This record gives sequence, structure tokens and C-alpha cells, in this order.
Amino acid sequence: MSTLFLHFQMLGFWHPGTGRGAGPGADALANRTASGLPYLPGKTVKGLLRDAAMTAQALGGLTDPDVCKAFGSAYGAAGAGARDEARFASVPGALRFGSAHVGATRQEVVAWETWANDAGNAPGRAQMFRSFASTRIDSETGVAEHGSLRTIEVVVPLTLIAEIATSDAELARRVLAASVSHVFAVGAHRTRGLGRCVVTVVEVP
Repeated sequence: MSTLFLHFQMLGFWHPGTGRGAGPGADALANRTASGLPYLPGKTVKGLLRDAAMTAQALGGLTDPDVCKAFGSAYGAAGAGARDEARFASVPGALRFGSAHVGATRQEVVAWETWANDAGNAPGRAQMFRSFASTRIDSETGVAEHGSLRTIEVVVPLTLIAEIATSDAELARRVLAASVSHVFAVGAHRTRGLGRCVVTVVEVP
């Protein structure tokens, strides 16, 4: 197996959503590791890159077999039956995506986690997060609508790294090189300006 790495350079605030809130606090919390650091789950990383690869395919930069071999088939081979049956005919992808953690190298990831596990650094961890509030304004009265106030927890700009294990390094290099330029943002509320980023592929972080 070969290993490649993805660098996510966050250019602004971003929200790695969890689907959970904090009662009277934030309505939407950011995803955290067990030590309290923000991160992007491997499934999220794979989804971003697969979507980017499909964009590259539509523009002629990749072929359908390339995308299918790299990421696996979505619902099984052509001609399969119903969706719940097609999953048994699915083809696994050649790329295995790990989660994206804070740091630019493996060593930095370990160092960040060690730092975050120190209870004395709790105030520092808290500085990685901010709260953004928004509300809906009634177009007729110009007054905020009742019950429309919503607060989300966002993360300050950071650099993250994700490992990709593959049994086909040549395919991985080709697919990732064609795909990363189509990833412009990560996390929730991307269409509202959050999560802008630059993603690059490196072989030795």
C-alpha cells in the first residue's frame, strides 16, 4: 500500500458540522476529536474529493472508469436491481481516506493532540472556535422575525492533513491531481462564504 497526503489550508472560518447543538449555546456545534480539536471525518474528505473528481470528469479531465476505480461504485454495477440489492454488487474503491486533522505533518498532528490533551491548554483550545449568529429580517417591517436567531460554532483558519492509503499509487496521483483544484470550500454553509480553502496533494508531508 502507498500513502499520499492531502493538505487543507483553510482561508477563513469554517464549520465542520455535527448535526448537534448545545441547548442555549450554539445551535450547531463544530466536529471535534476526543481531545477537543476540530477535524474533518474521512467520509467527509472522501465525499469532497469524489464530488470534485466528478466535476473533473465532466470537464474531460478524468474518465468514468478512473473515478469508479478510485472511489468505488455508488450503488453497484450497471444493471443491478433495486438500490437495496445493488449495494451487494458495489465495487470498492482503490483509495482509503483518513480524517483530516490539525497539523501539516504526521508529527504536527501528534504534537497538536498531545497539546490538546493537556487540561491546562483548555483556554488555548477554546480560542480555536468562534460563534456566528444570524437572523431573518421581515422584508415588510424590517424587524427580525421571532424565533429566527440561529448561532453556529465556527473554527478559525488552520491547516489540516489527511492520509490516503491506496493500492494503486499511479491512479491516486492522477485522480487527486485532477480533482483538488475543484475543491474550493469545506464544511457547512459553503455557499454563504464559510470554509474557503486550498487543497494540495503531497507525497511526503
